Amino acid sequence: MFSSLLLPPSQTFVRAQAESLEAFTAYYAGSRRVEGLDLPEERSFVINQGGQSGRMRELMFKLTGLDSAFYQQIHQVNPVLVHAQFGLSGVLLMPLMRSLKVP
Repeated sequence: MFSSLLLPPSQTFVRAQAESLEAFTAYYAGSRRVEGLDLPEERSFVINQGGQSGRMRELMFKLTGLDSAFYQQIHQVNPVLVHAQFGLSGVLLMPLMRSLKVP
């Protein structure tokens, strides 16, 4: 489950959808964490983990769709499908999904 911001309080439906999956284990990925919903830390990945370097990584990801460390984390999970919440998130994730050959 990818959403640029993980996860504001108004997006309870995103967590509810992910956690109700029966055939899959949901992982959460995004550009950065925001104050809001609790997510399982062991199943959550963010590009911006704080500080100047985190902000720079997030900016570069949003400009290019690339971040090698984030790609590596997602690759290790071996996803079989990805749900990008909202259109912009889908666009941001296209290079990664193409490289992993994942729908």
